[in-house]
Amino acid sequence: IDWQEHFVPWSFTQDPTEGVQAGSVSFGFWEGFDDFKVVWQYDQASGVYQRQNGGSPAKDLNNDRQITAKVVIIEFLNEKGPIDELKHLLYTTSGTGKALVFQNGQVIEATWSKKNRTARTVFSAKTGTAVNFSPGKVWIEVIPTGNSVDY
Repeated sequence: IDWQEHFVPWSFTQDPTEGVQAGSVSFGFWEGFDDFKVVWQYDQASGVYQRQNGGSPAKDLNNDRQITAKVVIIEFLNEKGPIDELKHLLYTTSGTGKALVFQNGQVIEATWSKKNRTARTVFSAKTGTAVNFSPGKVWIEVIPTGNSVDY
């Protein structure tokens, strides 16, 4: 089966769903590991979120520019592990869960759903309709269910 056969694209629009003001978003992954703390700061002039890791700009190693995204999605997934001596973790990527969608300096509370491993993840607003995203780069942050996010 060709992967495109049942592919359902996300919806992009110049006028996405309105949300609550959110000029920045920050979160950590693990207690006591501040080098991994992430902050996305919205830049009104360029209309993108700029990523920081551990208090410093996160840079693209290919061009030394700060990483940016038009849309930042926080997807809360169930975490299992560490599963080995290298402290690898597993995340449940099918089913449903909570999500936060940041775009245009705003956030909407959403849910994610994915029927199975090869299905498309769908992000829905509280109304149950699919989220319309701003055109541009979309960055999905996976964090464990129950972790806190400040915005």
